[in-house]
Amino acid sequence: MMAWRLGGTVAALLFVVSVQAQDSGPYLGASYGRSKAKLDTAPLDAQTVGNSTPVTAAEDHHNGGKLFLGYRINQNFAVEGGYADLGRFKATANSVTQFVHVIGPFSTPVTIVTPENFTITSKGVFLSALGGIAFLQRGLAYAKLGVYDMKVEVTSDVNCGINCPSGQPLSHSNVGPLFGAGLQYVRPSNVGIRAEWERFNKVGGSNTGKHDFDLFSVGLTFSF
Repeated sequence: MMAWRLGGTVAALLFVVSVQAQDSGPYLGASYGRSKAKLDTAPLDAQTVGNSTPVTAAEDHHNGGKLFLGYRINQNFAVEGGYADLGRFKATANSVTQFVHVIGPFSTPVTIVTPENFTITSKGVFLSALGGIAFLQRGLAYAKLGVYDMKVEVTSDVNCGINCPSGQPLSHSNVGPLFGAGLQYVRPSNVGIRAEWERFNKVGGSNTGKHDFDLFSVGLTFSF
């Protein structure tokens, strides 16, 4: 009886080790989707020309994506790092100029409204850890936590003062937290599919604005 128990225990351990070996290893991936920005436009108000209306978001959705390399520790945990492009966003303000147009004995007040358009982009690298609950043998419902090193650039289509000459972008790079959640399923062919949400929190600085980006994406992974 003892021999049977010992044999069963050894067989179970060998099975667990073999499963974990199959579930571990490196993988490559790419994801693409929609990025949503909560733009911090307050610092841009200081860059506008003359008497302007407040800067407001004109386009806070854009396409975004990422490339990544990961290592699956076991069926429940993995680490990955890569490069993300969070998209291109628009903000706008109206510069208001008023003057009196005089023709002979007549004078007419004139107001000229000139739009000032800002373009905000964010790109950089990230490193994150994934952990979750396995389902259907090859599926994983996971949460993720990590850090990013991103660069924000802001350009304007008009001359917006000494700190933002036309054609010369404002820029700032910073390190901050990212977190998210998703679902992944790896097929027996080692090709996996995933759908996830990620938040890149407070990207940028005092000159560019500190923006929050939410990336909703679907992607493919290939284990090797």
